[in-house]
Amino acid sequence: MCNRILLLIATTIAMTLFSSESVQAGETGWSVRIIATGEFKEKIESTPIEMRPNRPLHFYGNTVRRRYYRALKNSTQKTVSNRSQAKSNDRG
Repeated sequence: MCNRILLLIATTIAMTLFSSESVQAGETGWSVRIIATGEFKEKIESTPIEMRPNRPLHFYGNTVRRRYYRALKNSTQKTVSNRSQAKSNDRG
């Protein structure tokens, strides 16, 4: 039973780290450090949460960044499509 739980945890972590969707969704990239110490910790704490690097097991921060960049991407796409629609209406 304990071995199955450990295998499940290891598989979940591996899938999270090596999933191409997760890497693409994180515009700031990934940091291999799970626990920040020293200068790295100071740098992270002084950076807005949307601009921090994604880190394994940091579900809240990674989710905030993922939602932020998806919303940013969607608003950019809407703006571009609105502009192209306005141009086509001007021609017609």
